[in-house]
Amino acid sequence: MAMYLRYVGRRVEVHYQAGQTCLPASGTLVADSGRSIFLEEHFTKMSGVKRFRWEIPYACIVGLYEDEPAL
Repeated sequence: MAMYLRYVGRRVEVHYQAGQTCLPASGTLVADSGRSIFLEEHFTKMSGVKRFRWEIPYACIVGLYEDEPAL
């Protein structure tokens, strides 16, 4: 069962466990497979737009929060 489907397409901040360290990650949640979530971030480097996408397994997620829209 996909736990985070309601956040797909929204900017989120995720805190996840990597070994003994808790790390933050932020980006747009682009998919929820039911076992992992997939975040994506776009940025400009040199003369082009780059995309970075990563997978975070459910077992590693400590917390997931929707980013507040900027005023």
